[in-house]
Amino acid sequence: MVRVSRKGIRADSWMCYASFALILGENNGTSAAGIQQVICDNFPSRSKYVHKFSLAAVLSSPENSDLVSKMAPYPYSYALTPEFYGLLVTCVESEAKSILDLRGRPYDTEAGVMWLYERMRGSRLLPTLPSVFRQARDSLRNPEGEE
Repeated sequence: MVRVSRKGIRADSWMCYASFALILGENNGTSAAGIQQVICDNFPSRSKYVHKFSLAAVLSSPENSDLVSKMAPYPYSYALTPEFYGLLVTCVESEAKSILDLRGRPYDTEAGVMWLYERMRGSRLLPTLPSVFRQARDSLRNPEGEE
């Protein structure tokens, strides 16, 4: 199992994958174990056996309080905040919809997320899951017109 600290590049990476796992679960309140399972099932190339308690620490950290909210008391259920969820889904759609349409594949959010993941694994050209996550997070934290 991989331990994830609350800060740093690894924490940022796991926050990214947890966010997309929550999107694939339609942002219903999900436990850390449930998020871990979605990551294992859908993103197998990402350190498959992430430690669920470390993942919970990243989701609960004050640095991510604008991205994730706790839904229920112990055991905590996590969901993306409505603002961040909306931004992330919009960013996925803007990056993936036209490409999927050109390939004759119908667009839905799951198809967009999985296309971004496969693109990251294959060519590593932008857009990728982390680039779309950072774009949405930066849009939330630094709205246009503010510095």
